[in-house]
Amino acid sequence: MKQIYYAIQNIIRGKDSTLVKVVSLSLGLFFSIIMFAMVGMQLGFNSFYQDNENIYAAETAWDSGQGFDTKNYYCMYPTAKTLMEHFPEQIESATVIANFAPRSLQHGKEDIRLGLIQSDSLFFQTMGVPLVKGNALDLHSPDALFLSESTARRIFGSENPMGKTLRWQKEYELIVKGIFADMPRNVTMYAEAVLSINHPWMLRGTLRTDWMSGGNYPTFVRLKKGADMDYINQRINSVVGNYLDSAGFYDSGSVKKIELSLTPLKGYHLQQASAKAMVIVFTVLGLVLLLTAAFNYALISISSLSHRAKAIGVHKCNGAETPQIFGMFLYETLFLTSISVLIAIFLILNFREQIPAPFETLFA
Repeated sequence: MKQIYYAIQNIIRGKDSTLVKVVSLSLGLFFSIIMFAMVGMQLGFNSFYQDNENIYAAETAWDSGQGFDTKNYYCMYPTAKTLMEHFPEQIESATVIANFAPRSLQHGKEDIRLGLIQSDSLFFQTMGVPLVKGNALDLHSPDALFLSESTARRIFGSENPMGKTLRWQKEYELIVKGIFADMPRNVTMYAEAVLSINHPWMLRGTLRTDWMSGGNYPTFVRLKKGADMDYINQRINSVVGNYLDSAGFYDSGSVKKIELSLTPLKGYHLQQASAKAMVIVFTVLGLVLLLTAAFNYALISISSLSHRAKAIGVHKCNGAETPQIFGMFLYETLFLTSISVLIAIFLILNFREQIPAPFETLFA
């Protein structure tokens, strides 16, 4: 107890150096915690999806005569259905998504902007998004709308949202037929609302839903446990090629060839150069800031030893041994570090709106 008492006394007496130590540690912890949280958000991408090790993205590479370009998960509309029909022993389910629809709903006179995508009735099963209320198969209905839990509360408050109506583009009436768990931002297909891909809007204008639709539709599949991705990849292009030839796809444009393949969704985000660079940069910055704060603390402590030599001598004259003196310094460091951690947490909570990433996702 005496060590704790003397440690507190030293903190009070050396208030100038104590203030510098606390400020340095607090700022270092504040910024480094944010940096490491950003790294964690990138490394945890798509971990929200249940059994995400079984989810695969269907990737397409396009050759316009100058070699294949970089692959992405945008495919032609019938890809999901075709894969399920030709590989039923390997594929449990597949889903096609349209993420270019207008992203606002109308509730009365209020216009609500939100993350909205269109998909089919196998979306929740394929992507592993937990459904809180409703039947996922109802998404097949053209007027079906599924909302996230927080979006439903935001629009309807404490009322039961099931069966309620909202308008889309002020022209179409949608019926809430399901509620799903809130998604964090670090997922490939973030959504606050899922609208049926069978909605008549999909057939308006220049949009197409056949093999001439172009690469506009993200496509994902869920493989059965034990299924072989390579088995599908070895056969997938011959299957799709037959449909493309029948549709006259290669005769109608500048595309000479396309290649389709499945790739695991787990780790897919980190294959992107920007994501890799972000992880490296934030890791380095976090370490540098944390080490700088620690070294500053150590240097300030060392520089103050000359002023504290007399006090240490008095303690030794009164029978204090080296371990006890060292323990006193450790308690002092523990107190100041604890205070700095609390200040860093206070800063994070009060500057959450200025942090360039969703707070709930960073510290989930």
